[in-house]
Amino acid sequence: MDEILAWVLGFERDFDAVKERIDKALRNAEGALLRRIIADVLPRLGIKEGALLGTISNMARVNLIERVFNEMGQDEINLILKDYANELIGITGKNAAYYFALGFDREKVAAIAENSNLIRSIVGIGTDGELLKDGFLYRLGRSDAVRERVKQYVLTSIATKQDLKGFQNGLKVLIQGGKGVDGALVGYWNNFAYDAFAQVREVDNLHFKNEIGLRHFMYQGGIIITSRDFCIKKNGKVFSEQEAVKNWPNDPDLIDRKHKATYKPLIDRGRYNCRHFLMWISEEMYNERKALE
Repeated sequence: MDEILAWVLGFERDFDAVKERIDKALRNAEGALLRRIIADVLPRLGIKEGALLGTISNMARVNLIERVFNEMGQDEINLILKDYANELIGITGKNAAYYFALGFDREKVAAIAENSNLIRSIVGIGTDGELLKDGFLYRLGRSDAVRERVKQYVLTSIATKQDLKGFQNGLKVLIQGGKGVDGALVGYWNNFAYDAFAQVREVDNLHFKNEIGLRHFMYQGGIIITSRDFCIKKNGKVFSEQEAVKNWPNDPDLIDRKHKATYKPLIDRGRYNCRHFLMWISEEMYNERKALE
């Protein structure tokens, strides 16, 4: 099983490098967003005696923030999305490397890996590399939750006639964060983007295991201080597909059980922020490992 552990460690190392690179780009984008709002929106707002005027016309101008975000989407954010898209498409190759390492039919594995259409359709990437409107990455790039937070902050500041210094300081904290607090875009991606990396891996992984004809897997990913009981008791153990589909939705340690109907064990694993992987193995490998548990 050394091949499985080596693959997991390599995947985690690669993901950490991707996240570090994208987080850095997002922090730069946060700085650009703050500068654009200060340069393009603030001068259009009515100000008197160093404070924002609480007028209807001022509130109407808050919609200028939409233009700022749209311009950001065409510039900084679009480059980040394309970088992330390339990493998502590359998951197929990483999955193939695992099945190669375990000695499965190389010709069949290579044929599966050649087709990236599954991942493209999942995340919304056209064959020309462009983001498809209303696809996952397109919606991610719009950053709607961040847009609304910024707009609501500006509206509230206008309604309360916030002084300019306080307004700009608060805007900076909201967008760029502070000590121990992520900025708006970094926090948004942490909540919505990075879980998709593992989920896309598992969807693509299902394609491999179905084509190869596998029905058993090892739950792998190790234990860290934030590991949940659901994952701790499964880590390093082997399961059948049928067992997971039947029993895991009713596991008392599964988080967010009130939404059990939407839980997909073979994709969601321990649910959001889960760092574990389903490593599909042959029935022979399953029986050998099961005998040792």
